[in-house]
Amino acid sequence: MERNDNETAPDIDVNEIGAAVELAAKLLDDEEFVRKYAVNNPTVERVIIDAYLRGIQKGTPSVPQGGAPLSPRKKPKTLQEAKQLCELYLSRL
Repeated sequence: MERNDNETAPDIDVNEIGAAVELAAKLLDDEEFVRKYAVNNPTVERVIIDAYLRGIQKGTPSVPQGGAPLSPRKKPKTLQEAKQLCELYLSRL
């Protein structure tokens, strides 16, 4: 469709655009909507997969739930070290 120079651009209501953006953001927080519409969209699927592959290419190590730690556990050699490790562990809970 060609545009005639005599035609004026349609009036765009900034408030309507803002409302549409807010609605889109709320819909993306709705898990049912995302599962039903967004995840099944080929464009969204491609963007998600591309982002995932870029993350893998960065070499970020990931450990699955219940997997082995990335470094060996530190074993205390003295009672003082055991106390410090225990305090560190309990402070993270």
